[in-house]
Amino acid sequence: KMSAPDSSGPEPVLVPSLASFDCDGLTRRVLETLGSTQVRFTVSADNRRFRGPLSTVWQIANQEPVMSMHEGVPQELVSAAVKAAPCKWRDRIKDDRFPALIPAANFRPENCLVFGGKGSSSALHVDPFDWTGWSLLLSGRKEWRFFHHDPNGATGPWPPPEMRKKSGAMAAAGGSLGAATIADASALASAPTPFAVLTQSAGEFIFFPGGRWHQVKHTFGPTFAFCGQFCDTRVGGPVRALRHVASWSGLLKVKETFLCFLEGNQNGDFKSTQCSFLLMLLLTRRNSTP
Repeated sequence: KMSAPDSSGPEPVLVPSLASFDCDGLTRRVLETLGSTQVRFTVSADNRRFRGPLSTVWQIANQEPVMSMHEGVPQELVSAAVKAAPCKWRDRIKDDRFPALIPAANFRPENCLVFGGKGSSSALHVDPFDWTGWSLLLSGRKEWRFFHHDPNGATGPWPPPEMRKKSGAMAAAGGSLGAATIADASALASAPTPFAVLTQSAGEFIFFPGGRWHQVKHTFGPTFAFCGQFCDTRVGGPVRALRHVASWSGLLKVKETFLCFLEGNQNGDFKSTQCSFLLMLLLTRRNSTP
């Protein structure tokens, strides 16, 4: 386990929840609130996909290596999870001021529930927006493996561009515009040595920097977790946030011109409409290609 540096640093960290936090109690609350909600789930053994009530899928996960991710979690449940984090980390999640920069659009990734049976695993993937990721595990145990993107590997960039694809499509207006980028399972055969391997137990948070390819294995289950992302804009405000997304999108000319303008106009002249326009331009560009 690793000690806790700044959440925006280069290393993933494990952080225990508050001693008073009741993992089982929040799990029961989730099942009571969302038990009848239809969710998609995948059987890891043969990649078959089904839909069913969340409570039923949870029962299946007690017996089978299935995985499910459900977005659109009610805010009161997310808040209950966030409150379990130590003050330093809780404040960073709650201080995510990125949505205030784009009042006319909702583009941030949604918080979600992720659960899986023992033996299941996620695809090798990198989360949308390259924001700081967080996850609170309520039950079971997970192994997180983090890899550096290698643009100059012996056989070319890793993961190879031809092995990457977007997970899902850009949502309609009012939904999340982000989509994780996933790599084919064959990419793991040429993967570099993970720069970090962490075992997360029930009652622990994990925080990890954006832009890191990772795979999650459910080693003891079933597992049940809250997951989300945030962009801490307290340092540098909107300019830092826009520079972050511009670099992520690959629109370097926009980054050099528009952001230079913003850096010279931080004394009250910043326009939220300009910010909204730029962010939507960047996101449209990024979501158009893997």
